[in-house]
Amino acid sequence: MGVPTKFFTFVDSQAPVGVLTAARLNGDFDPLYACLDPATGGLEDTNVKSGAKIVCTDRAHTVTGIWTFTTAPVLPAASVAESKLILNYATHSPANDPTAGEKAALPGTSGTPSVTNKYVTDADARNTDARTPTAHNHNLNDLTEKSYNSLTDKPITGYALSLTALTFDPADGTTYFFGNKAFAPDSAGGLKPVYIPRAGTIKVAYIHWYSGVPSNEDISMYIRLNNTSDTLIETIGDTEQAKVFNNVALSIAVAVGDYIEIKIVCPTWTTNPTVVGVGGVVYVE
Repeated sequence: MGVPTKFFTFVDSQAPVGVLTAARLNGDFDPLYACLDPATGGLEDTNVKSGAKIVCTDRAHTVTGIWTFTTAPVLPAASVAESKLILNYATHSPANDPTAGEKAALPGTSGTPSVTNKYVTDADARNTDARTPTAHNHNLNDLTEKSYNSLTDKPITGYALSLTALTFDPADGTTYFFGNKAFAPDSAGGLKPVYIPRAGTIKVAYIHWYSGVPSNEDISMYIRLNNTSDTLIETIGDTEQAKVFNNVALSIAVAVGDYIEIKIVCPTWTTNPTVVGVGGVVYVE
């Protein structure tokens, strides 16, 4: 703060002379202003100090730190850059918002706006527009295409189909099919269909084989789609009683209403396996 170089003597009927009194200030504020006027050595126009009793400024300033208000401030139109506003700011001028209508913070967010969706209108809150859904603001149209986990609020991108059958004794050189019915595998396809409830792509399959008597000959497992096309899962020819046929690099497009079965191609056995149980899971994304 500069030191005033000009002092004023009040000329009126009051005493003592030269003292700033309420009566004098109410009648004429100019003397006090002159004492503070930067042009005459009063307060500097950059006087914005922590704890200052008087703030006098005509400069642009960058405000840092935390400001606490007893009441919500209302800023002049466009006085704060849009990029500086955050969602938990109490009020802001319509000039700072190019769209009409009052705005509200996204429900459940921490107060930091996303790059593409800072605010939502009343229409947005009802999810009636075509805005891309954020983590906490899903569009109803989008919900018809995707499912969401209610605990994590994240899209569920895939689902699993279970397949199983009762035990059987596979014959020499025979092909079998099973799905999810509680029967032994059949030698004809299309009898044990597992239907596709939502379109996607089969990405992974795990099929478990267990036999009371093991065999070391090659056994091949396939995914059969609509009883017409086969995709190999894996071929195994070890002596283990338990075998896991798996493939994590599948890419089989499926539509709603399609169905699949697991196809087993057996060799002409040297040692026939008996009491064989099969089952597994197929992942669709």
